[in-house]
Amino acid sequence: MSNSKTVSELLNTAQQLSDREFEDFFEKMQVLHEKKSLDQITREEKRLLKKINAGLSSRILLRWNYLIARRDNRSITPAEHAELLKITETVEKFDLNRLKWMAQLAEIRSIPLEQVPQYYGLTSS
Repeated sequence: MSNSKTVSELLNTAQQLSDREFEDFFEKMQVLHEKKSLDQITREEKRLLKKINAGLSSRILLRWNYLIARRDNRSITPAEHAELLKITETVEKFDLNRLKWMAQLAEIRSIPLEQVPQYYGLTSS
């Protein structure tokens, strides 16, 4: 059977489904498509995803949150404030790079940037 005949047969069968069955079929096809796409991930995508998923160290994030809490409580020392500014710059640089890497993934897959997290199963940093 050629691919075009198989596709035609599938489309004919899909046309005969009830609305509910068709929606279920369509959702399952989307999941299958996403799975197949992720199975065929390129080396460049893997490299970018590794960078994105690495994130910042938990030690840096814990210290940053601690210093933010001290600042919010107005109990931060001048030295801690300077440290907070330095860590904030590090966090912002990582966030900017993460956005750039996600934009590269969007370009590779020709999808809108907004769809990248869902497409690749990314979570917030």
